[in-house]
Amino acid sequence: MRCSEDGEYELMAASALNAWTYCPRLAVLQYRDGESHPDAAMQDGLRAHTRVDEERGQWPLSEDIEGREVARSLWLSAYDEGITARLDLVEATGVGEAVRPVDYKRGDLPDTPEGAWPPERVQVCAQALVLRENGYEVHEGALWFAAARRRVRVVLDDTLIATTRAAVRDLRAALVAESTPPPLRDSPKCNGCSLGPICL
Repeated sequence: MRCSEDGEYELMAASALNAWTYCPRLAVLQYRDGESHPDAAMQDGLRAHTRVDEERGQWPLSEDIEGREVARSLWLSAYDEGITARLDLVEATGVGEAVRPVDYKRGDLPDTPEGAWPPERVQVCAQALVLRENGYEVHEGALWFAAARRRVRVVLDDTLIATTRAAVRDLRAALVAESTPPPLRDSPKCNGCSLGPICL
C-alpha cells in the first residue's frame, strides 16, 4: 500500500481488506507495523497460487471482451475507490462484455450459507470494484477453493459493496492512528492466525 508524503495511505490493498475484515489488529500489525510470521498455512497458500502467479494473457480493453478470454496475475488500481489489487484471474463471463475476478484460496469450502467467509467476500468485491472503475462490466466474482477444487459465486449486492467500502475507510483511518486495535476476545480466529505468537 502506498503512503503519500503527508502520511496518508492512498490505496488499500484488497488483501489488507481481507485481513481487516478478519481481524482489525491483524491488518494493522501486518500493513502498518510490517509484522510477518510465515506459517504452514501461508506456505500452502503460496502453493495454491502457483498457477495464477505467473502473469499470462493479453489484458483486453473493456470493449474487446469476447468469449472466455483469461488474464492472470494482474495488478490494477482504482483511485476513486481507494483500492489496489492483484487479481489472480479475470475471466469473461460469456454474457455481453462482463468479466469476473476469481480469487484463489488454499483451503476447503467453509460451512456457511454464503459459501465463503466475509473476509474472502470483501476481498473479491474489492477486486470487482477495481475492475468496474477501470471500465469493466462486473456483476459477480468467484472464489476458487483449492483443497475442495470448487468454485463459489460471490454476488456483488449493495450490502457487500457497502461493507467493502466501509472496510476501506476504516482500515485507512486505523493505519494512521497511533493506537493498535485490541486483540479479539475468546475468538477461534486466534488459533489459526499466523501472528498469534506476536499478537497475544
